Amino acid sequence: GAVERVGDEPLVAAVPIQAVTPVSVHMLRMMALALRPARCIRVGEIAIEHILGTEDVEEHPAAQGRLGPRADRPKRKAWWTEYLARCSEHEVPLSAARVRGARLGSGIRLSPGDVADIQQIGVQGAVYAEVCGNTLFILTDEARGSDHALEAADAFGCQTAHLTAATSLRGLVVAAESAARRVFTIGRLREFDASRLTFHLSAPVQPPMPIHTLLLGRLRIGEDGDEIGVLKPWQV
Repeated sequence: GAVERVGDEPLVAAVPIQAVTPVSVHMLRMMALALRPARCIRVGEIAIEHILGTEDVEEHPAAQGRLGPRADRPKRKAWWTEYLARCSEHEVPLSAARVRGARLGSGIRLSPGDVADIQQIGVQGAVYAEVCGNTLFILTDEARGSDHALEAADAFGCQTAHLTAATSLRGLVVAAESAARRVFTIGRLREFDASRLTFHLSAPVQPPMPIHTLLLGRLRIGEDGDEIGVLKPWQV
């Protein structure tokens, strides 16, 4: 979308790299293939030459006084604390919005009776479940494993099962997208109420919020503005 909008005008893409992973390598290579950049500038110590398959990369020193992400953490906490103080509380039913960036909401929802059957099979604490292709997605009340997950998957015609704790969703940074596919606000997911199939989130807009798509990120923020951590891709 961005390339089409700028046309022949110069476009600068800043891509932060926290770690070299298969996902980040694939993303960088696809971006380089799509954008065909005239110049590549590396800031910091992570080498990207082998990723892009070229030695034509300019090196630029990091700004003086920066001690890395940990040194900036108090500043980010202060920013989030001020940001969350301006937020209002919102409820977004799962049926009222599409969900992107997560397994949750991407499959066929199972009935409360089906969830009870999953519990009966032996998956304790199951509160919600979906069938997505050959995978049975099970949301549990808290982090827990189960030796009966594959048995439950087999009962619903699936090959694999994926268990996720509902508590993993708490604090996720989310974005709200309108029907025109424009992000109009950033917020924090407080919780997903499995009994009501409703997202509870905080965002600096007044209700009702005209949300069409809820984009779930990976960074989790506590109520005090502190960073809790980053989820693995497709953990939820």
